[in-house]
Amino acid sequence: MLDLSLLLRDLALLLPTGYPSFAVVASWMVTGALLLILGWAGLVMRPTLAGEPAGASTGARRAARTVGGALLALTTSLGVTVGIAFVQHAGSVPSLVAGIPRGTIALEAAAAFALGAISGALSGSTRWRLAGVSAWMGLAFLAVGFVGYAGLVVAAAAGAFAIGLGLALVALESFGLFLMLAYQFYALETIASDGPGSGPRATTPRRDSPEPRVAVQVAAFNEPVAVVKSCLESLLALDYPVERRVIQLLDDSTVPEISSELERLCRTRGIAYLHRTERRGFKAGALNDGLRELPKDIELIAIVDADYQVERGFLRSVVAPFDDPSVGFVQTPQSYRNVDGTGFGRRYALADAYFYHVVEPVRARFQSAIFCGTMGILRRRALEGAGGWSEECITEDAELSVRLVTEGWRVVYLTETFGRGLAPLTMAGVRSQHRRWAYGGVQMLRMNRKRLASPTVSRRQWADFWVGGMFWTDGFFFIGMALVMSLVAAGSWFGYALPSPSAWALALAASAPVLLLWDGILKIRLALGRSVRTTLRDVFGIVAFWYAVKLNDLRAALRGLVGGRQGFVRTPKARVKPSSRRGAFSATVRATAVELVFGLALFAVDGVTLYRTLVERVAPLDFAAVFLLVWIAYYALAFVAAPVLDYGSRRAPADAGEIRPKETLSGLPEPVAS
Repeated sequence: MLDLSLLLRDLALLLPTGYPSFAVVASWMVTGALLLILGWAGLVMRPTLAGEPAGASTGARRAARTVGGALLALTTSLGVTVGIAFVQHAGSVPSLVAGIPRGTIALEAAAAFALGAISGALSGSTRWRLAGVSAWMGLAFLAVGFVGYAGLVVAAAAGAFAIGLGLALVALESFGLFLMLAYQFYALETIASDGPGSGPRATTPRRDSPEPRVAVQVAAFNEPVAVVKSCLESLLALDYPVERRVIQLLDDSTVPEISSELERLCRTRGIAYLHRTERRGFKAGALNDGLRELPKDIELIAIVDADYQVERGFLRSVVAPFDDPSVGFVQTPQSYRNVDGTGFGRRYALADAYFYHVVEPVRARFQSAIFCGTMGILRRRALEGAGGWSEECITEDAELSVRLVTEGWRVVYLTETFGRGLAPLTMAGVRSQHRRWAYGGVQMLRMNRKRLASPTVSRRQWADFWVGGMFWTDGFFFIGMALVMSLVAAGSWFGYALPSPSAWALALAASAPVLLLWDGILKIRLALGRSVRTTLRDVFGIVAFWYAVKLNDLRAALRGLVGGRQGFVRTPKARVKPSSRRGAFSATVRATAVELVFGLALFAVDGVTLYRTLVERVAPLDFAAVFLLVWIAYYALAFVAAPVLDYGSRRAPADAGEIRPKETLSGLPEPVAS
């Protein structure tokens, strides 16, 4: 346990001894920690006070947040510095006044004022409670202070190895912390906003005119006939006038027995059937060809995946927002009905739910939500006006969203779940799915970079689309941090340790990533918990799942960045027979060899470092050494998450993923009763 008084005294020594910059960044980190903890307390208690008039305009709110953020940051940061100096001088006011260098105070005041103003301005477009603003500013101060500390350590380093290592560390930390701040914005927008819930729910208005004519398109490729039949039966039962809707099955199956049976089913049930012998453009091509076959009076196009079972009220509720002629598409959350009985399926469903119940509703508020390829409806005029589905991009749904949004069409996201599909129940299926998403996510940015630079695109829309694409490259930060820490450990064997002005200052810097990690876990729990029943154990499962796909996503994203080829592969979702222990272990080693190598190598570095420290005594076992050992072990465990989850999914119980009757299966996520 750290002695706070000793910590403050040691940090105070940095002020008059030639390290004013270290004192500044140290005070930033303390300031960030205080604001962050205050924000946590307020968010957990969920106070009702908003802190500003509910009707305040965005401009007035941004001005108030800018000034308030600057003053709050200035007073808190200077208060921390004065507190440190006061402890150093044992409460002697004359010594305190004489002991603080004026240059240090001026530097800190200017930097804190600027950082507080920027943080406040960035939150100015939101209607957060004061706890949310405090948490946001705490994140900014902690992140900038941590990167600043690392930069100053590099500046004080001696030798090309230490300097190069330090610069790499600073660059990686900056990239990772930028992504962290961007994604924490979505969580804060969800849990700190004044409005209830995570977004609007569906409504069914009274109509004096007939309902719009809707076509429901279902694309299938070698899906089990029973699965497709279940989907079509749910669509035939929709609570919508039969004369006002058309159901169209776009069957690209290459197995003649499947195609013939589906065609027979459609013919007997009055469903339009289209079969292509040439799969040009994959799903996008099928949707385009189906669109050309639809009657001209069809106004809206609903897209439903072939493995979904749809609630009766889907069309009647989701067409309501199209009464506004500026709405281009409406999206609803995806959910799954086959995840009971398997821990892996639950982790997948909850990780997916974070996007649909936290990220998408927030992006919709800023008109940058994406169409997700199923359980959504598009206006035909908007779709055709944008040029239809792109047959070049393998994430045709998200790519179309960019074109529709940049052409001025409005987006509506409804938080109510109207259907449940089949989730992939093995890591092999998840990796295949994520490769397509990661490749397509980067590919669509590369294809639309000029369009996103258009003056009609708001800064927030531009940021949301680019951050969404950069998310798939987060594995680069992950690998880089692990490698740099390993090099730091290996360098200490040969006398290349990075310098620090104080062991206690290093302790303060070391606490920053710990605080940021727990901040992320808390935010996931609070944000997802507003819409989905989630335990703390579930949150750790979500984090482990995200770690397990990082390297897989990075490889696919890099291919998309350089224009490499990536085929469109249908995600396998059927229940698979569990493998034997030996078979599962062998398959896991082959599938996750890269993650295993990284994880075992990091464990080896930890072991060698510990041996040389304790036995050969090449370096003291001080706080810095312990901190380094713990964080290398943490990254090792994070890499090992991939083989652990892969093996677990291959050894799932025999009944995992069994499709039970819809009325007896709740699936995930389940909305919390309001």
